Amino acid sequence: MRENTLKQKLQAGNAVFGVMITFPSPPVVEMLGALGFDWVLIDNEHGSITVDNSEDMIRAAELSGIAPIVRPVGNKPEIIAPFLDRGAWGVQVPHVNTPAEAFAAVDAVKYYPQGHRGIFSRSRPAGYGFSGSTGDYIEEANRNTLVCLMLEEVEAIDNLEGLVQVDGVDVFFIGSGDLSQSMGYPGQQTHPEVQEVMERG
Repeated sequence: MRENTLKQKLQAGNAVFGVMITFPSPPVVEMLGALGFDWVLIDNEHGSITVDNSEDMIRAAELSGIAPIVRPVGNKPEIIAPFLDRGAWGVQVPHVNTPAEAFAAVDAVKYYPQGHRGIFSRSRPAGYGFSGSTGDYIEEANRNTLVCLMLEEVEAIDNLEGLVQVDGVDVFFIGSGDLSQSMGYPGQQTHPEVQEVMERG
């Protein structure tokens, strides 16, 4: 697996910039890399991107020097694992509200001892089994895969103290659209009460 430059930049305290794409287009991903973005969010939750058509987008991201992060439709191992096995450098997991849900996301992304992701040593990120031992791949994958959790309900903000205690989470991302809806102000992200909750986050 390649070294995750996005994760390295975040760990160094650097600002990173990216773009979300909701339709399958490897050329657009290449253009984003050429423009100098750090990451691209490949959106399976709201767009027309599938597991199969994400693979060439992930390849395009790697070739153009931009980190491919996938937003899956849910927080379940059987939803998350196929994107990782096609080479995604990380996932942005939607609607995480509790420490238990945060732990479940990490558990789905990481191999033992950090999680229980199913091992497929012939996957694309494992070099199809030709580029080293399974143990080396697992160590590299655990070091490089990025876990981003989306906080999209008031419950998540209220539980933030517990959420940040979960090991293995790299990024917390506030989804202001769904947050505003959970507060009874759908689409009003600039509403003072919504802004106050976001500040707490």
